[in-house]
Amino acid sequence: PNETETIVVVTGNVRAWRHFIEMRASAHSEVEIRALAVRVFLCLRVLEPILFGDYKIEALPDGTFSVATATPKV
Repeated sequence: PNETETIVVVTGNVRAWRHFIEMRASAHSEVEIRALAVRVFLCLRVLEPILFGDYKIEALPDGTFSVATATPKV
């Protein structure tokens, strides 16, 4: 069924995680995947601040958040 809780393990290199954040934490993505991508970003920024420190969280008019960077595709 839709939105059934499950446990998932995902791996990726830095480039893959940056791509995921740029695509799925953008203001243009759907709310559910954007919420997940923002949480992933927050975890990665704590673990690797140099690699993910260029991203900024932006509040959207609907009360959700997005993540953006001035230097995409590094």
